[in-house]
Amino acid sequence: MAATETQVDRALARLGNYRVRRAQIVANAGAPDGISGALLLAIGLRETNGVNEEGGAKWDPVNNRWVAQDDPKLMDVGIFQISRQHHPAALAQMVGVANKTWGPVVSGKTANDAGYVPRFEESLQFTLREMHESIAYAASRDVPEDQLVRFAVAAHNAGTGGAMTGYRAGNVDKYTALGDYSKWVLEARTLINRWLAQHPNWRVVA
Repeated sequence: MAATETQVDRALARLGNYRVRRAQIVANAGAPDGISGALLLAIGLRETNGVNEEGGAKWDPVNNRWVAQDDPKLMDVGIFQISRQHHPAALAQMVGVANKTWGPVVSGKTANDAGYVPRFEESLQFTLREMHESIAYAASRDVPEDQLVRFAVAAHNAGTGGAMTGYRAGNVDKYTALGDYSKWVLEARTLINRWLAQHPNWRVVA
């Protein structure tokens, strides 16, 4: 199911003015490759509906469906759902805040510890850097310029390998969750851009 205007309104209100503006500021400071604040916010909308939480899913082969991940070491964390399985070292360098909060920082805890998640800023910076790396990866493998952003979005969910395999098979979303990840996020980006245009105090002009 596609994102809705009501979902966008509630999620951005939950994030608050500072974080919504910060996503735009950080994205604007990066390379001019189409990774906008609205796109990053759309990823957060898809991943956690704007909640800073532990989560993730695993495949249940018995019932042939995705179910909630219950092993903390394999969970995805933060608004952008950074994988503890694939990025433990990076998460161990991020200070931890209690699950489903934005702070305060808990002394001695990192985002790689069970029950803790990264702060918005660190999660945002990591995800933006990952997106830039995915664009460079795709460009080096002759993905056309007008498809690089969509590739990077799909790669956030399926990894660069999964996104490339899908792309070469004719559908970059083929190996993403529910098979529609980048399509959903790009449509949500449009709704978020419309919302920002209607809320000028939340919008940052590059």
